[in-house]
Amino acid sequence: MLTTQTPATCHHLFAHPATDADHDALTDDLAYFRSIGDGAGILIAVARLTGAAACRSQLTGAAR
Repeated sequence: MLTTQTPATCHHLFAHPATDADHDALTDDLAYFRSIGDGAGILIAVARLTGAAACRSQLTGAAR
């Protein structure tokens, strides 16, 4: 679980989730995009989730 006092921000082209709440919301978004067949939404959500652990660990010192 991430514990930060100030919100971390990812500055990648497709920003990775920086908090557990962001990660959970993005996972829900991915499920929604899959349910409606939104190919572009799926690709963007996967791009945001890919490599997120490395990005989050650099931002907060913790990985999911």
